[in-house]
Amino acid sequence: MKKAISFILVLLLCVSATAQSNYSTLTGAKLLYNYFIDFISGGTVGTSNYSAQTGQKKFQDQFIDFLKWADSVNTGLTSLQISDLTVTDTAYIDTLIANWAKITKLGGNIDANQKTITNLGALKTDSVTSNSGNLKLSGYGSGIVEITDTLEVGTLISDTTVVKTTITKLDLKNQTALDSTIGTDTTRIYPYDDGSSVRLVVTKDDNATEATAFLVENTTNLNPLISNLHKGRRQIFAGNNGLGQSAQVFATPVQSDEIAGTRTSDIVFTRTAGEWTEDALIGQYAFSYAEGTPSAGTWLPIIDNDTTTLTISGTLHATGTAVRTCPWKPISALYAHGQGGSAYIGGVFDGQSIWFVPYNSANLTKVNPATGAMTHYAHDQGSAAYEGGVFDGQNIWLVPYNSANLTKVNPATGAMTHYAHEQVASAYAGGVFDGQSIWLVPFKSANLTKVNPATGAMTHYAHEQGSYAYAGGVFDGQSLWLVPSSSTKLTKVNPATGAMTHYAHDQGSAAYFGGLFDGQSIWLVPFKSANLTKVNPATGAMTHYAHEQVTDTYAGGIFDGQSLWLVPYNSANLTKVNPATGAMTHYAHGQGGSAYFGGIFDGQSIWLVPYSPSNLTKVTPPEFGLEKYPNLDDYTTGNFETDIASGEANKDIDVPVNCSINSITLKNTLSSGDITNFQAILDPTPGDNDTLISGKIVANGKTGVFKTIADHYTNSTVKKLRFNATGNGAGGIEIIVTFYRRD
Repeated sequence: MKKAISFILVLLLCVSATAQSNYSTLTGAKLLYNYFIDFISGGTVGTSNYSAQTGQKKFQDQFIDFLKWADSVNTGLTSLQISDLTVTDTAYIDTLIANWAKITKLGGNIDANQKTITNLGALKTDSVTSNSGNLKLSGYGSGIVEITDTLEVGTLISDTTVVKTTITKLDLKNQTALDSTIGTDTTRIYPYDDGSSVRLVVTKDDNATEATAFLVENTTNLNPLISNLHKGRRQIFAGNNGLGQSAQVFATPVQSDEIAGTRTSDIVFTRTAGEWTEDALIGQYAFSYAEGTPSAGTWLPIIDNDTTTLTISGTLHATGTAVRTCPWKPISALYAHGQGGSAYIGGVFDGQSIWFVPYNSANLTKVNPATGAMTHYAHDQGSAAYEGGVFDGQNIWLVPYNSANLTKVNPATGAMTHYAHEQVASAYAGGVFDGQSIWLVPFKSANLTKVNPATGAMTHYAHEQGSYAYAGGVFDGQSLWLVPSSSTKLTKVNPATGAMTHYAHDQGSAAYFGGLFDGQSIWLVPFKSANLTKVNPATGAMTHYAHEQVTDTYAGGIFDGQSLWLVPYNSANLTKVNPATGAMTHYAHGQGGSAYFGGIFDGQSIWLVPYSPSNLTKVTPPEFGLEKYPNLDDYTTGNFETDIASGEANKDIDVPVNCSINSITLKNTLSSGDITNFQAILDPTPGDNDTLISGKIVANGKTGVFKTIADHYTNSTVKKLRFNATGNGAGGIEIIVTFYRRD
C-alpha cells in the first residue's frame, strides 16, 4: 500500500490534468470510481475494462481533474472522517495531511485573528524548500505581532525598524571575534568573549571606515563613574595608572622667582634689591631656603610685610640667602608614617580613603584624607614587595614587584587575597584598570598580564621589549599605553586582543616613569629623559617639552582636571604643567632627593607618596581647602529706600571672614536726582577706616560699576563696610559688592 500511495503522490505533482468533469453529478463520480477499479484490478472488475497500465493513466488524470474541480467549487469533503477510511496505513496519511496543511497555509496570507502559529521553526525548516527569502511578520497598526517564546534573530533585513517596543530581556550570543566589517554608516553592539572575560563592544562604520570601542561598565559602589575623561570631582578611575588618580579642580597661582636677601632675625627676611607692595603679602607663604639656595627648605606663613622686609610665623632657616613667595601654601600638611626609608611606591584612592602601596614598608597603609590618621595592614610579602596599585571600583590591587603574588585587598577590612603570577622577580611596575580587566605593566617580566578581577585568572601577552621594559601605564578609554623605561618604544595595546603597536621615542634608557591621560593626550613623565612628552593617541606623534630639572627627575604624575602635576623624585620641585601649552610652574617641596614615588588625587588634595621622606605630604590646590584663592561671591543690599534730599544717606553691610573686595556696583533708582560723592569705607572709625572708593557720581536711572578698589586687609573676623552718598532726590538705591573669598 505504501508503494501505491507514494506512486500516486509523485503522479499528482508531475502530470497535468485532462478536461475537467463535473463531479457533483452521479455520472462524474461513477467515472472516477470505475477508473479507480480498473487501476487496482487490472481491468477485471471495473465496467471500463481497461488494462492496468491504461487504467492507471486514466485514473491519475481523472483524480487530478477531480481535485481541481473540488478547489474551484470550494466544497471539500467536510463530512469525511478518518474512521471512514478502510486503509490501515494511517501514519502515512497523517504525514500527508500535516504537510499538506502547511503548504496550503504558506501559499496565502495568515489571518492573525484566526490562526496561531505554534512553531515558527517548523514553518522555516519543514515547509520552505529554499531559505533565501524573508519571513515577514506583519501586524503593527490595529494589532500586534506577539512572540511569547524565544525568538532567535540572525541578520535583520536592512530596512527593518523596531518601534514602540518594550524588551524586558534580550539575550545576545557571545562572539569570539571582533567584527572588522559591517554595513556602511551603521553601528553594531554585541558581546565579545576574549577568552577570559566578556565585554560589550560597539563597532561603528563611518563612510566605510570601521572603529571599535568597548562599553565601560561601572562596578563601583562607592562613587559613580561619571566619565572616563575627568568630568567628575571624585573621579576614581581617571588617570588610574597605579601612580596617580584624577578629579576636577581649577588653576593655581604662580609663586614668585627666587628673591635674594638676608635673614635679619628669626622671623624677618630683608630683600637685597627691588620692592614689595606694603602689606600685599599678608596671608601668603614664603619658602625659606635651608642653606644658600638648595632644594630643601620650609614654607612659612607671612604675617606682615613692607616694601623690603617680610615677617613670618615660625622660624626662618639661619643660613638661607633667598626666599620665594606664593599666595598658596604648596605643602599644606605633613604626616609622619613611621615606616622607614623606601617605604612606598604608588598609591590609590578608593573614593573614601587613600592607600599607600608598600615597597619596603611591611605594611599597606590606609589614610583618612580629612585627618591624616593611618591604619596599617601587614602584607607578609617581604621587601620590595609592590610597585603601584589599582582600584577596580570594589577592591584594591597591589602590583607585585618582588612579591610572588598579585594581592587583592578588601578596602572595608584590609583582608588580602593572593594570586601567584609565576613571573620573574621585579616582575611589574604599575597597573591599569580599563573598566573591565586589571593590567599589570611588565618591568622585568617578558609578558604584559591581564587579570580577571572576579577570579584572579591571568592571561599573558609577550611584549618582546626586553628586561626593564616599562614603568607605569595609561588607559585612554580605548587603548592601553605602556610607558617605556628601558624599552625604546612607547607601546599601545588593544585591550580586546592584546595586540601591540610600538612608537619609537628616542629619549634613551630609563626615559620615563609613569604616565597620564588628560582627556585628549597621553603624557609620559620623565625620569632620565630631559623632556616631558605629550603623545597624540590617534597617531602616536610626540611633542617634547624640556623641564630643565636634574636627572632622575620625576616618578609618576597626576591630572587634576585642569593641570598636570609631575611628582618629584630627585627634582627639588613639584611641577605644575599647563596641558594646552606645556608651560611649567615649579613649587619647591623642601624634602630633599629621592623624595616621592607616585601621587594620588582625592578630589580635594594631592598626596605625594613618600619614598625617602618620613612624612606623607598633602598638597592642597588653592581651589580647595583653607588655601583656596580666589573664589568670587556676590552680596547685594537689595533695593532700599533712602531720603538723600536731606543731604546724606548711610548703609552698612558685613564683610565675611577672609574676604577682600573685588568690585562695588551702585544702581541709582531714585525717583529723581543724581547720587554724588558715593564712597565706601572698610572697618570705619575706630577701626582701620580704609577708604576703598570716594567721590563717585551716578546719574539718575544709571548703574555705576567700580573696580578700582584701594588696597586693604582681609580679616579673620567680620568687618563693617560703610557706604555714604549725597544727592538731591528721594527713593530707592541698590548696592552690590563682589568679594574675593579665601575660605
